[in-house]
Amino acid sequence: MNLNDSTKFSIGDSTFIQYNPEWSDLELQFINDSTVYSILPLSPTAVKGEKKLVVNLSNHREFILFKNNDIAYFGKYIYQENEDGVVLDAAFLSNGTLTLDNLLNGNTSFYTYSNGKGSKLQLAGEHNLLEKMSSSSSVSSNTCAEYRTVVTCDWMAICHETGQIHIRLSPVGTCLMPSEIRCGKSWANWSLRAQIPQTICIRYGDPEPPIGGGGGGDDGGGSETPPPSDEEKKRQAKLKLLNETRKTDCDAIALANKKGRDNSIINLINRIRNRENEWGTMFKFETLGSEAISLGVEWEGKKNSINYTPKWNTGDGYHVGFIHTHPSKSAPSPSDVYNPLFDLNNFVNDPEVNEDHLRSYIDNFASVVVSGDYIYTISMKDTFRASLMKGGFNQENENNLYRQFVKDYLRHTTDVSVEQYQEAGEYAILKLYGDGVHISKQKIGSPDSNEIIKLGEKKKSIKKEKPKC
Repeated sequence: MNLNDSTKFSIGDSTFIQYNPEWSDLELQFINDSTVYSILPLSPTAVKGEKKLVVNLSNHREFILFKNNDIAYFGKYIYQENEDGVVLDAAFLSNGTLTLDNLLNGNTSFYTYSNGKGSKLQLAGEHNLLEKMSSSSSVSSNTCAEYRTVVTCDWMAICHETGQIHIRLSPVGTCLMPSEIRCGKSWANWSLRAQIPQTICIRYGDPEPPIGGGGGGDDGGGSETPPPSDEEKKRQAKLKLLNETRKTDCDAIALANKKGRDNSIINLINRIRNRENEWGTMFKFETLGSEAISLGVEWEGKKNSINYTPKWNTGDGYHVGFIHTHPSKSAPSPSDVYNPLFDLNNFVNDPEVNEDHLRSYIDNFASVVVSGDYIYTISMKDTFRASLMKGGFNQENENNLYRQFVKDYLRHTTDVSVEQYQEAGEYAILKLYGDGVHISKQKIGSPDSNEIIKLGEKKKSIKKEKPKC
């Protein structure tokens, strides 16, 4: 799953509301021995030309919830209000209602929160339908025999006097228009921004509600959750490492320069750089638990492709990256980012991989591409985002996006040079994956000269930087 730096939608000819992920406020919740939630708040800003406007979510909060870094939900939590529309409890997941929209299958789950305790919210008519279905022996617990759709209205008020935009949700499953809102010395009316249909699969296996932030204490409704097992504590430690590791520009440069000084890698590059087809080999730990890395046996691919699947076992070795050539002299492709990369969530769930193994893999992973006179090194930047992107990788879709970004970059260029062709590919890769991985570049034969490639102004160009480390 690719999560962009922001998501925006139009509310007029010249005004957009942009939702920005608040990565610094990412929250982990350990629900039970097999379920971990990562809650990523979303912050809205309105953009009108070069001007930014304040956006107030009047009665709710929006976020993305990742279940085990695998399934993603779009969440909207509506605070509890009185009859006059005044928020009574502004604490997140304390007293109010929550909807979670599954971004993979479209199902919506509804919850109500009371003093920080979340429970399934049954909408009007759902109870009778559940009873009807439970009496039918022909319906299995995994079958959706009937769907229901409810519509919740989304309202917007633009306060021209204060320069602010207010957004408000009706109660779940309703379209009640809010009362007019005070805007400085005047009042503003609400206009319908969207009618949001939400599909309920009756008897659908809803995820557990997230842990509430208010209230607390025993509600008399059941026993306490048992403490996690030793194995689960180790898994949680690995997940915390995965979700919190951020690699700096200096980390990326140090790793790339280390690869560029390695005599075995230099000799390999000199042997294979000018061959007609792609050639490559893997990087692998010499022994599990050590930092020593060696090269495997190189092999030949085709003109513009080479097959590689990373391994992690005693027989094949413990792979920690890949190096190969691009005879076409192109920049790295989507496959060069993801094919050498293990699904990090599998490491988290594999009891044979301990926390030190995962940390060493993160520190040392590198996908190296030898292209023309240059060497590219792809390394970790944000392991949480990298794990999300790996889990949602669809090669055909990613290649289509890559080609479109290359085309956009070269739109006003004629007689494209090798350097411009590489720049276009660099731009496309960073547009797709720049929030999850670092990409550095150096000229062959110039050790310790790596530069970090980044998106330029307004993310419409690229720039190269050599950080002061």
